Amino acid sequence: MRIRDIIHRDGARLRLSLAAGDSGDGPLLRLTEPEALFPASVMLDLYGIELLAGFLMSARLSAVGELADESCTGDTPLRMRLCAQGGANWVEIEQSGTRLLLHRKLWDRLYAELQLALAHGRHLRDVAPAIELALREARRLLH
Repeated sequence: MRIRDIIHRDGARLRLSLAAGDSGDGPLLRLTEPEALFPASVMLDLYGIELLAGFLMSARLSAVGELADESCTGDTPLRMRLCAQGGANWVEIEQSGTRLLLHRKLWDRLYAELQLALAHGRHLRDVAPAIELALREARRLLH
């Protein structure tokens, strides 16, 4: 498991937890607001991680109303939208009734961490079958 916290100088915090999926599923990334009274959490597969990274870059280059909502229909479906109120911009991720708000001040660091999570996630995905095969062979030899 790989856990990283993004902490802004004003105290805003976002936690990214990457882990191999259960029972042969691909790696999953959990985004959580660990300091929130009621912490929101969303799960992203590799497809969702790539879409969120692209959406964050597009959001940086767009004004509210210029960027269409984005939907991810992978193993962990979600919807992303660019929002604004009172001069503040954020990306809202909605998944199964849960909403996670990603404030603009976290976007650059989040984008970088998503790129690192993608590299680690692809590695986990690629080596997992070989590890599973080795474990099955070891069990066979021991019994």
